[in-house]
Amino acid sequence: MILESAFYQLLGNLLDDDCPREQCEAFLVGHMAMAVLLELTARNIPNPTRLIKLEKPYSFKEPPSRFRTDLYVKVPNMGTSEYFGNTSYGLATDNWIEATMFSYGTGSSGSIPKTQNTVRIALDLLRLCTLVEDTGDNARYQLLVFDRPPSERVALRYRGGGTREWLEGLLTPGLKEICFDLSQEPQSFRGTTNLELELKAWVNVKSFEPAVAATKQLYWGFLCNIISFTLTQGELSYEHEPQAPVDKKRLGLDNHSDIVDRLRPLLQASP
Repeated sequence: MILESAFYQLLGNLLDDDCPREQCEAFLVGHMAMAVLLELTARNIPNPTRLIKLEKPYSFKEPPSRFRTDLYVKVPNMGTSEYFGNTSYGLATDNWIEATMFSYGTGSSGSIPKTQNTVRIALDLLRLCTLVEDTGDNARYQLLVFDRPPSERVALRYRGGGTREWLEGLLTPGLKEICFDLSQEPQSFRGTTNLELELKAWVNVKSFEPAVAATKQLYWGFLCNIISFTLTQGELSYEHEPQAPVDKKRLGLDNHSDIVDRLRPLLQASP
């Protein structure tokens, strides 16, 4: 569990920084990469830098606008495939990570674009579930770090009432099923698209957060491992199961390709 161990090391890197107001998404990705490098080095893996890539293109054929994942880590098989390749725990060789940092210095809560931040999380989630080609040993991770409680940075509730349970699920540690339904989101969320889209996923969430918010430089972090999911768009449906037989995965590749083509306007959106 190299990525999970690196995630907990990440907190120390954040707290040791002398200029917290200058922290941004690139800062987060860089420190996560360094934490992964330390984990690989501690396991005596030769030349570990070759296993870490920043801004690696997604593996899906002709992805929209040639999207790139923030961080990619190839975990070598160290002769214990039952551990490193154990799909029961969501572990894999090829690891795709989307990282987002919500840090606004001393900005007031009223100036925080909560809905826009929520869109960023949703789009990264969808890109991970659509742009990683399901033909190899892949794992999908979403890394979220906040400089304040998440409720002050994202819209956990709809304006008309009700809770975004899918978002709460990503921000709550443990193993759970989340359901994202695009039709439940406001038009400002969906932009110019009127697509029907539903994503159901099993995610395993690790987290760190302060017990007492007594100082200003604190962090709330969440590492979400997307273990399996079903993506439905109109009459098309695509299911990812780590333990599915190869022939079943091949049968779903056509649906996967068609869904990506339909979702291009949404995936290319920039909140």
